[in-house]
Amino acid sequence: MYPNGIVYEARKGKRTNTKELFFKFIVETDNDLIEEAYKGKALKECRICGTKGDFDTYECKEFLIGLRHNFLYFECSSCETLQIDEYPNDMRSFYNHNQYKYNKPDIKPIPKVAQQDKRMILDVGCGNGQWLCNLASSIGSVNLFGCDDVVLDKDIIYPNGVKLYNKSLYEMTGEYDVIMLNNSINRIINPHEVFKSLKRLLKASNKDISDVPKIQIITQKFPNVAWDIFNIYWHQLNAPRHYYLYSEKSIKQLSRQYGLYVKEAKQIMSSYPIYLSRHYQADSVANIDYGFPNQQEFTNYFNLLSEMSKMVNKHDYVEYTIIHS
Repeated sequence: MYPNGIVYEARKGKRTNTKELFFKFIVETDNDLIEEAYKGKALKECRICGTKGDFDTYECKEFLIGLRHNFLYFECSSCETLQIDEYPNDMRSFYNHNQYKYNKPDIKPIPKVAQQDKRMILDVGCGNGQWLCNLASSIGSVNLFGCDDVVLDKDIIYPNGVKLYNKSLYEMTGEYDVIMLNNSINRIINPHEVFKSLKRLLKASNKDISDVPKIQIITQKFPNVAWDIFNIYWHQLNAPRHYYLYSEKSIKQLSRQYGLYVKEAKQIMSSYPIYLSRHYQADSVANIDYGFPNQQEFTNYFNLLSEMSKMVNKHDYVEYTIIHS
């Protein structure tokens, strides 16, 4: 019944974790078998890879606004993604925070340049469009677009030509040379529709290898050292707004499935989430001080975590560059 390779590993004593052994067996055989093994027990299904199982679960609180509502998350044993168990019915109350409110950006004039950047650039989850406005003033681009169905309540065209749409990624049309998702992919409900839309919106590859159409995703990496230390108090968990905390494995798997390829995965370590995670752990979110009361102590702490992250390849952020396969 069991694949010989698994039995062989178990007999050699290489795998002493029964749960890990069981799920490795399931992944190599059939998801239907897990239902038989856990008959009568509620099973969860990963929305990314489809694996079913009795996964590790975590009761996570909403901390950013201070509502303290509990939300169940589970970690898929196959693709290693942490994901919310059930989507909240109404997310509007969880975006009642200055971070998600519209504020008019600082708009500077487009500089006169010898050759204007004509690339079509789309920022998904653009907020008020500040990043796009900065881009317009720095490189002189005129083909800058953004979409955000949380912060925006109407379409906007700025004097510098930046166009923002009160739309989701799924509703966008056209083709783009660069598609940017900066800390926004976690907040989109259907991972498969995300990558299907990215594939549809990314302009076809051209002959100029120096200017290949690309998708750039900057997002939290799961698992990481900050998660190992703070667990449910990890600031970037951001329940329930972050539906998914993607692993590098799941990003690569979704890319492959929809005809895309992860060209580069650049690891990034940030001090900001670590600082806030310590406050969350102390349950002192109300009237939080965003400054560092003892800068040297924090610097030493951050440097230690950075070194740990490098040793085990568990940084808390990653920047993916994705192209057509």
